[in-house]
Amino acid sequence: MGGTFCDPNSLRAGLGKSTLSTTNTDVYATAQSSVYGSNYHDITSGANGTCGSLCSAAAGYDYVTGLGSPQANNLISGLVNRP
Repeated sequence: MGGTFCDPNSLRAGLGKSTLSTTNTDVYATAQSSVYGSNYHDITSGANGTCGSLCSAAAGYDYVTGLGSPQANNLISGLVNRP
């Protein structure tokens, strides 16, 4: 995910904003927002093994797929707009 911060930080610098340095905080903040579905491809089904609910995909964050895969075109805007 680190490479995903190059473009937002470049755009932020052009706007006179500081660079993002707390990647986990910033990434999870974009997932908490109402635009989660446009920032990430949420993987909602499937399983990895037989360890119960911890190994099953579900809507939103889950242990198997995390946040899902980023939709960079939208996620970059969300990261640029972070305070």
